[in-house]
Amino acid sequence: KLEALVEDLVERTMEPCRLALKDAGLKASDIDEVILVGGQTRMP
Repeated sequence: KLEALVEDLVERTMEPCRLALKDAGLKASDIDEVILVGGQTRMP
């Protein structure tokens, strides 16, 4: 149920992430780790 509730929020973060990767000249496969800071960092 939690995933269904936050699905829209997660989808809205995808484009800014893609843009940041493009601006940095990276691909998603270039990223080994992600550090979550602030907010609800324990979300699956």
